[in-house]
Order: sequence, then structure tokens, then C-alpha cells
Amino acid sequence: MIGLHFLASTIWIRSERPYRIEITLRMLQETILLLGQIHPECFNLAVRKLASAEVETTAGTRMLANRHFFNLQFHSQARALRHSWMDQETRTAVLIDNVVVRPFPKYDVFNSNIYLLPFVSVDSSYRLLVVNMGSRRVLPIDPCIDAYGGPYSFHSTETRKEITMLKQESNNVLQLRIPGWNTNLMDWSICGKSSTGRRIQYSSERT
Repeated sequence: MIGLHFLASTIWIRSERPYRIEITLRMLQETILLLGQIHPECFNLAVRKLASAEVETTAGTRMLANRHFFNLQFHSQARALRHSWMDQETRTAVLIDNVVVRPFPKYDVFNSNIYLLPFVSVDSSYRLLVVNMGSRRVLPIDPCIDAYGGPYSFHSTETRKEITMLKQESNNVLQLRIPGWNTNLMDWSICGKSSTGRRIQYSSERT
């Protein structure tokens, strides 16, 4: 029994940069066995691979940094910082340093045209918020909307809360780091898609 526990806690995958991610056998087993529920660290490692491949493919071209891939840390730290003692400007500066600038030194994140922001909903499943700077649109992609009901279900209500929080924190980041930022993400049009491609109209109310 001790041998099995040791084996399950053995690190099978390690990625050191820009910060360490370690994947144990247990994490891999949970990802495979829990009906498609991906362990957060496995998810973050997959995002890192996608981001690295994007940089390698576009290096030396004008498309470098056109899209910026965030992992789950932006969402988790933004949520945690909201419950801290810090004022808004300090929270935003910490968020920028921890999950925007420090992990991605290869290009200027704030020159990107599209930001991909994954987040975790109340049922622990993953969703994606796409912020398109060029068209000034925000697109939530919700793979679970077909399973949980329409845009006015509890599932969608909680998802809208997370989307609103992400928009607010993203806007705070952009206001602090982009000179002359004269718009507000909270005013941008927002329309989502389900896993089947069905359009979902979300409210853009501020909280």
C-alpha cells in the first residue's frame, strides 16, 4: 500500500520555466479517470505547451504575440486578491507582476491583439474568455451550457459572475499598463458560444 502511494506521488512530468509545474502520476490518473475533468496543473501545462508552440511558430514575424495565452493563474489570483487587504491599484500591480509580466518575458504582452483567459466555474469545469482588442468584443466560450441549460440557469448565472470579474480585472490591468487606455471592457459587446457552436447572449451588467 505504501509502495502504491509512493508511486502515485512520483513526479512524472516537470516543466521549470517560466515557473515550475510538476505533474504526478496521481494527477494524470485523475485527469484520465474523472470523466474528462482535467487536473488544474495538467491544464496549465497544456496552456504552456500551446503558448510555447505559438512563440516558436511566429518568432521573427509580425504575428508574434498576436495572441496571448493565459493559464488558470490569472483567474485564481484575481479572485484571491479581491479578498485581500490591498487596495485596487496594489492588487492590480501584484496581478500584473505575478501572472502577466514575469511568466512571459519573450514579448510585450500588452501589444497582443487577442487575450485568451481560461477560468473555472462553480462546477469546477473550465471555460474560456476571449478578449479581442481589435474588434473590442468579448467572447465567452462555454462547453457546458448544453448540459446545464440556457443562459438563465444557475450554471450560467454563476458563469456570468466569473466573466464580469475577469472583465473588471483585465480592464484594471490594461488601464494601469497601456498609456492612453480610454475604453472599458465592461462596455464591450459580449456574446458567447456553447460546445455546439450555439450562440449565448450574456448580460454585460456591472457588479
